[in-house]
Amino acid sequence: MAPSQRIGGQVIPTQQRQQTKGASAAKGKKKKKKKKKKKKKKKKKKKKKKKKKKELLKIITRGNMDWAKTNFGVEIHTAPKGSTKFVKVSKNYIDIEEQFLANTYQYLLDFITDFQMTRSGKPTKCMAAAIEDWDPKFEPRKASKEDRMKWRRSYIIKHTQKYELLHAMFEDFRDWLDESMYMSGLQTLPPSRFTSSNPNGLWEYSPFLCGVGLMEALEIAYTFGVWMFDQCKEPILLVHLHNMLHKKGYIEQPIGLYGSLSELFPTSFSSGGKAPQSGFAPAFPARIKEVTSRSNTAKIVSAKGKAKQAKDIHSKMSSKVNMMFQEKSNLLLYREAIWNPDRIADSALDSRTMLASLRLSHTPITVDASGVKHMKHTELVKRAMAQGIKEEVLIQSAEGLLNIHKATQARQASAAERVALLNACHKARPTKKISGIRKVKDCSNPLKLDIHHDISGHLPLSGINYIWVLARMHIMFMQIEDDLKAVRHASWIAAYESGELDKAKEKRVNLTVFALQEQDDECLRIMAKVFQNPRAGLMNHTYWEDLDEYDKLEPREAEASDGPPEPECSVM
Repeated sequence: MAPSQRIGGQVIPTQQRQQTKGASAAKGKKKKKKKKKKKKKKKKKKKKKKKKKKELLKIITRGNMDWAKTNFGVEIHTAPKGSTKFVKVSKNYIDIEEQFLANTYQYLLDFITDFQMTRSGKPTKCMAAAIEDWDPKFEPRKASKEDRMKWRRSYIIKHTQKYELLHAMFEDFRDWLDESMYMSGLQTLPPSRFTSSNPNGLWEYSPFLCGVGLMEALEIAYTFGVWMFDQCKEPILLVHLHNMLHKKGYIEQPIGLYGSLSELFPTSFSSGGKAPQSGFAPAFPARIKEVTSRSNTAKIVSAKGKAKQAKDIHSKMSSKVNMMFQEKSNLLLYREAIWNPDRIADSALDSRTMLASLRLSHTPITVDASGVKHMKHTELVKRAMAQGIKEEVLIQSAEGLLNIHKATQARQASAAERVALLNACHKARPTKKISGIRKVKDCSNPLKLDIHHDISGHLPLSGINYIWVLARMHIMFMQIEDDLKAVRHASWIAAYESGELDKAKEKRVNLTVFALQEQDDECLRIMAKVFQNPRAGLMNHTYWEDLDEYDKLEPREAEASDGPPEPECSVM
């Protein structure tokens, strides 16, 4: 009888067991062979990709980079007076390696090679030593080309490593904090990876990256904040109460927070964008009737359907889904227009913005038989007049801006002529950069002014912490309720304890409606006392320590160059 062995409760002949082992070993060998084949295929694919990139450069340069360097250039010709023949003044060769991103490709290849050695996103010791000396105060124009290329290589590789680490969200958040005021109390966090040059390393290393990130954060915070305003009734209730208490004399000076909100969101709080001077009781339901009309509701339902199907966060959080608060901040407005002011419709502009003022300056002005000037009643003009701006003031402003615009155009033309003359007559490019055009643009660019005012100027829609404002409003309403309840006031009893008005979500609305009827002096005095204890200012609810009344942008002085300028960097 053949020898056997008991395995797992079964008796298996030794010969059969050996055959089973052999079969499993054969299967293992096959799997290893398949894995090796897959690895080889991957390596071949990578090699093919590298070859294709190298072949692309060879095709562009005909296989000879040195030959290409002397076959791509720009020549300047001029015709002497009295001659029809053109004479070559100068010829400059184009930096082919720069324009075709050959250097950048090599830097990225260096990064990938180094990354494959650690697989952690951190550079090897050799690479870290090579890029550690990146200096943010380095002056490329005063350095040799070799030093510039070395400096830029460190920048690119360091920048690429940042993106490789984005999956580590904690580290990314820490890098962005650096030494900002939010770091207070977070001393246990390890230092930023960009601190080799400065504690605020990332900000100094890439201000554009930080600026774009902050801009998007402010925009998202704004759209979410006004959406919260739209979901809650407290903002419109308290703004109407504050307006009535101030106009009736219960509050002598308007409370900064509520007065500012009324000015910043005029069409959201009041019909026609104008706060009522009297008739406070019907003004509130009139606004509610507008936003809940059939036509407005249909638009919102359609907008919500589109938002649900949207793929990006900006479209999902569109202000079009809001019932009342549909104003767009300038950041939001310009981004949606892809930063092209010409794409912004007049209907979307706040008449207090610089862009609106510039458009008003081009509005046709006519003179009647009696010599009185009149401005064409465009949409912007009608809106400005509805806000209380007189027509003669609009005309004076328009004519003043138009004169400034004409003077600006004259300076631009003069500067452009000087640049053209120098380029044509000199053997090389001018030794000093003409900066007149740049200065004029910096001083007159309405986009910069409007963005500044939107963030930290006199129309700071993007600078307000709306969540904190809502918290303040809820606290204030709770205090009003507590004070009225303490004296068992009739208005409070009617709004909160009446069987007919027992719906929890309508209690504050009912209390506001009773107060707006102006029939109860004691109730209004209690409310006015709460509004003023303490008096809340807008500055207490912004992201910044102060807001600027900053109406001009200082022109940037262009740096002088001691020689022909190098081609513009295709990376920086």
